Amino acid sequence: MPIKTIIQTNERFLCQIINLNTLNINLVAMSLHRKRALSILTVAVGFNVFSFAQSGGDLSPCLGDSSIDYFGYTYDLVEIDNYCFFAENLKTHQFQNGDSINQATSMDNWSAMVYPWGDGNPSSEWDCMVYPDFSDSLFNIYGGLYNKFASTDPRNLCPSGYHVPHRLEFQDAVNSAGGADYAGGDFKTTGTIETGTGLWYEPNTEATNLTGFSAIPAGQAQGSWDYPFVQRGNNAHFFTQSIIANSLTQTELSYEWANAGIASVYYNSNDFSIPYNGSPGDTGRSIRCVKNPALIGCMDSLALDFNPNANVSGPCNLEDCTNPDYINFGEVTSAADGCFVLAEGGPCMGQGSYTYFGKEYPLIEIAGSCWFAKNLDTDFLNDSTDIPLLESEAEWELATGPGRCSYNFSDSLQEIYGQLYHGMSVFEESRLCPQGWVVPSRQDWEDLKENLDEDNPGGELKTPGNWVFSTGDWNFPNRYASNATGFNALPGGRRYDGDNFQEINGTALFLSSTHQETCCGTTVFRVGLNNMNGSMGISDSNIMDNGASVRCTMRPGCIDANACNFNSDATYDNGECSYPEEGYNCSGACITDSDNDGICNEFEIPGCTIQEACNFQPEATDNDGTCVFPSEGYDCSGVCLEDSNQNGICDIFECDETAYENGYEAGFLAGLESCDTSPSNESCGPGTYWDEFYNLCLPNEVCAGDLDDDGIRGTSDLLLLLAYFGSPCE
Repeated sequence: MPIKTIIQTNERFLCQIINLNTLNINLVAMSLHRKRALSILTVAVGFNVFSFAQSGGDLSPCLGDSSIDYFGYTYDLVEIDNYCFFAENLKTHQFQNGDSINQATSMDNWSAMVYPWGDGNPSSEWDCMVYPDFSDSLFNIYGGLYNKFASTDPRNLCPSGYHVPHRLEFQDAVNSAGGADYAGGDFKTTGTIETGTGLWYEPNTEATNLTGFSAIPAGQAQGSWDYPFVQRGNNAHFFTQSIIANSLTQTELSYEWANAGIASVYYNSNDFSIPYNGSPGDTGRSIRCVKNPALIGCMDSLALDFNPNANVSGPCNLEDCTNPDYINFGEVTSAADGCFVLAEGGPCMGQGSYTYFGKEYPLIEIAGSCWFAKNLDTDFLNDSTDIPLLESEAEWELATGPGRCSYNFSDSLQEIYGQLYHGMSVFEESRLCPQGWVVPSRQDWEDLKENLDEDNPGGELKTPGNWVFSTGDWNFPNRYASNATGFNALPGGRRYDGDNFQEINGTALFLSSTHQETCCGTTVFRVGLNNMNGSMGISDSNIMDNGASVRCTMRPGCIDANACNFNSDATYDNGECSYPEEGYNCSGACITDSDNDGICNEFEIPGCTIQEACNFQPEATDNDGTCVFPSEGYDCSGVCLEDSNQNGICDIFECDETAYENGYEAGFLAGLESCDTSPSNESCGPGTYWDEFYNLCLPNEVCAGDLDDDGIRGTSDLLLLLAYFGSPCE
C-alpha cells in the first residue's frame, strides 16, 4: 500500500489509511512531548507499526475526551506521548462487567484474601481491593489499593475502551518524559505535607507534574505485616497487568506465584521506576487506566464486516473471497483474500465444514492437507467409545489411555477453546479424530509450517486482536497475528502436573501423534504459539500428562496399495486412484516381454515380420517363421525382375554359362558344352529334362526305386542295389 510519513511539530497527528485491506487495525496517534524534538504518526496493524499520511478528524489519544464517568466516579484524562491515561487513581468496586471485587474490611480479612493459595479459579476468587487504612476518607483521596489478581483479571477493572496498563505502556510514557532516571518529577503532584501544600513528604524531589499524570503517594498494602498499610506520603505504586516470572531461572510461569509488573515514583527521588522483577500478588497498589488505541474498522452495521468494537470509521468490505473457484466465494473471512477451500477437488474435496458428534468444524486447506479450523471438542473416540473425563490430579497423572477435560473444568471456556486432551489420547493417531481424519503427526505440522511465512509462521495461524482491547481472545500484545491461513488458532492454554491449568489467553498448544522415548519417559511432539511473537515452535517437550488442544487433519489420497498413485500417508480415499494399463506396470514397462522388443507378450501378433517376404504382415510383431520369398530373379508374382529382350526368360537365365551356372546343377554338368548353339532335350543330363518355357534343364520328378535315373524301375535298378548291398556308405 502507498505510505507517506508526515513529520510535524504540533500537538496531534492525524492520519488516513490508503488502500487498506485489513479490517482490525489499532491506531496510535502520537503527540509531541516537550522533551522530544518531533514525533511520527504510527498505525499498529496487529501490533506491527506502519506510518501513514496525514488527514483530518480527531485521532488524538483521548479522541477529544477530557474525562470519563465510571461506576459513579468521574475521572480526568491526560494525554502522555501516544497514550490517554486516567489522571487520578481508580476507585471502582466492580469489574467492567459489573461483578463485585472482593473487598477487605479488616486486617484479618485482608490477610486471608491475599493468601488464598487453595483450589480455585484466580480470575473469580482471588481478586481483592482494600481502602487505605480501611478509611472511607482516605479512599476518596487516594483511591483503592488492588492486588495482582484484580489488576490482571480478564473482567477488566477499567471502563469499556480502557484497560489496566501493561508494563511497556508505562515504559513508553516514561521514556517520552526523559527516561526512568529523570521522569519521576514530571509525573508527581507538587507540594508537601510539611508545608500543607500537597500529599508528599519532603523533599518531593523535582516534582513538577508537567505531564499532568498527577501521581499521589497512596503507598501500598502488604499481606505479610501486622499492619499492612505502608509508605503513604512516600511512594506511589501502580500495578500493571503484565505477569512476570519471579526469578531468572523460572521456566514454567505459574500464574499463582508469578509477580505482576509495577511502576513507582518516590518522594525523595526523580526516578520513575519500572522494575523488571515486578511485585508479588500479596500486595495492594493503586491502579491507573489507559485508553485502548483507536480501533479503525467498518462501523456500518449493515455491512458484512461490521466491527462493533471499532471507534474510528474504516473501509467496509462486503466480500473477502472474490475467487469463484472457492466454496466461500463472497463470504467474509479473516484474511485479505479470504479463500480457503476449493469448490471442486483440493484436499477438502469441496467441503467447507465437517460435523463430528453433533459439532461443526470449519475446514481449511494448507500444505496439500485439509485441517479443522477449530479446536477439537469431542467426548468420544471415532468408534463412539467414551473418552473419560479426568477430574482429579491422580486420574490425570495415572491415565493409561485417552482422557479429556476443559480448561479449569469451565463449560464457557470449553465453548471457546474446545477441550484439553491427555497425551495418551493421541497415541493412536486415527482414534480421536473422525474416520478418515487423524491427529497430525510431527511431519504434518512441519509440512504446514513449510508453507507459511518463514519469519512469521505463528502469526499466520493466530487469530488477531486481544481481550484487553476487546478485539480478540489473546493476551496483549498478540504480535504479528494475521490469521492469513484461516487456521483460527486460539490460546487454549494447557493442563499441567495433574491439577494445574496454565497459559490461557497467552499460549496455543497443539498435540501431535508423534511420540518418542527419552531418558525421562515418553514425550509427545507438540506445537506452540504465543502472544509475544509470531513464532511457531515444534518440540518434543510435552510429557504424556500434559494436556493440550487438538486439531484434526485429513490427508486425502489413494489408499489402494495396488494403484500407481498409492499414498501410504493418505488417511482418506479421494477416489482418484490410477492404475496401469493391462500388461504394463506403473512405470509404463511391460510386465513380460520375452523377446525384449518393447511389446508385451500379451500384445504380440504372430506372422511374417520381414518386409522383403511375399507374405509380409505390417501388423505382426513376432516373426513365426512363415515368411515366403520369391525365386531368385522373380518377384512375388512370378514375373522376371529383369527381362531385357522381353522374351519371357529372365536375364539371369538366358543361354550362356551364367544361365547354366544358375540352372539345375545336374543339367549344367550334362549340357554345358552344347549350350553354345541350340540347347535341347539332348543337352540335359540324367534326371533332368528340357523345359521349353524356361529354356533350361530342370530336374525330373522323383521316381521311387529308379536308382539309375533312366525313368524305368527295372533289372538294372535291382542289380545296383545288390551290388552295393552291405557295403558302407562313404
